Amino acid sequence: MTKPEKAGKTKVFEQVLPLVLEIIPGQAAEGLIDVYEPGSYEEKPLRELCKMTLNEKNWSIEDQQILEDVNRQLAGGRLICRGRAIEGTALDQGVVEETEAGERYLYVSIRAIKPQEGGSLPSRPVVQAPRTRGGDRDGATGKETAGPRLPEMPRRAAATHRAQEGGVRGSGPRSREGCTVRK
Repeated sequence: MTKPEKAGKTKVFEQVLPLVLEIIPGQAAEGLIDVYEPGSYEEKPLRELCKMTLNEKNWSIEDQQILEDVNRQLAGGRLICRGRAIEGTALDQGVVEETEAGERYLYVSIRAIKPQEGGSLPSRPVVQAPRTRGGDRDGATGKETAGPRLPEMPRRAAATHRAQEGGVRGSGPRSREGCTVRK
């Protein structure tokens, strides 16, 4: 199969191609496929073509299940094409592809996406910084700080002191002297 190329109005008008419209529910791999005859879709908005496809009644059992999944996603969701809301015509969003037999067609992939469930943004922060009293100010910037400064911990000095006393294990490279090797 050849590399897909973006369809342009002039190219498609020169070679009138059939349209293959696929509406995919959520993150599924396969969707509902509808084929439009050449010349029947050029001036219609992509949104209208999607509505026509979703309103068809003569689907197989497998396609009816996909249609139910699409409608479930559209309850509170929307149709997107190439990561954006569908706009324009199929000629604007389509990609020219070729079958194994060498027949060219215009392909448009649409996803029915529902917002992720289970979470919501809180109306206020979950954790709030404590209010300052007395107007503590940062010496470098002069801005008001969130609270009293924490004392600096002399970590390196404490670690060095423990190492000198021998209380820290594994503080240096190990040698193999005195180790027994099991075979």
